[in-house]
Amino acid sequence: MNVRQLEIFHAVMREGSVSDAARALRVSQPAVTKSLRLLEEALGLALFRRVGGRLFASPAAEVLLPEVARIESDVEAVAHLAARLREGQAGRLEVVSVSSLAEWVLPRAIATLRRQHPGIQVEVLELTSSAVIERVAGRRADLGFVYDPTDNPYVESRDICEAEVVCAVPRRHPLARLAAVAAADLAEVPIISYRNDTRIGGALRRALRSAGVRKEPEVATNSTRFALQLVAAQAGIAVVDPFLFGLRSVPGVVMRPFRPTIALRARLVRSYERPHSPVSAAFLRAVTQIAAELMATRPALSRQVS
Repeated sequence: MNVRQLEIFHAVMREGSVSDAARALRVSQPAVTKSLRLLEEALGLALFRRVGGRLFASPAAEVLLPEVARIESDVEAVAHLAARLREGQAGRLEVVSVSSLAEWVLPRAIATLRRQHPGIQVEVLELTSSAVIERVAGRRADLGFVYDPTDNPYVESRDICEAEVVCAVPRRHPLARLAAVAAADLAEVPIISYRNDTRIGGALRRALRSAGVRKEPEVATNSTRFALQLVAAQAGIAVVDPFLFGLRSVPGVVMRPFRPTIALRARLVRSYERPHSPVSAAFLRAVTQIAAELMATRPALSRQVS
């Protein structure tokens, strides 16, 4: 038994005769007759009988008809969905990202994608860099956005843009008068930054040691937004990525370059083993375009990576 045989059975029941069903399906009458015979053999049931040259459905055929109609409808729905998937008008996109990149570029990229492909469902999770890599490598997400380089053999990466780490300083703090804040300038102030196992956190600690500053950041967080709010509350000086700060100002906080320079690249990561769908390709184009637009309007964010 196969779907085509069920389709022919449904057509005969609907049209009332083999000849009318053959015309509706644009096949020969012998093909319809053969298909019905094979279906009866597969089911072990008599589906039709002829009386006076007319075809009559058996009681078993009448009982089977609603289920066959449902199956045919389901098959049509699958075919329609497959067509929409091919055209990028249906599907699901799962994105994981570090928080500041998620807030910086993803909202506009998702809005662009949804305008172009309104049938797409999007799921976004904000995670640590290591969790982003783990989820992408495990094929549990289509795309990930991180700062840290990765040597995971199951993940490929693509640079989106490049920027420099900055210092967020209370507007009335003496360090706000400097053109740039050096690592040595942080010796006597509370430092807010990321954990040691992050790209920025590790580079900051090395810069502090090189400048002879023998201390750890007093506050470590995985949230750039929280770090900026701490600065606004005058809890310290934050050494952070510039993306969220570049998106919108924080009252009472100014941004200054940090020296020595800590270069930062925003990267897209995806699994080698997870196929690149039309939807994920469209989303990546949107991210790349929007990142370029945002950086063009925010010189402090450095430049896009070609």
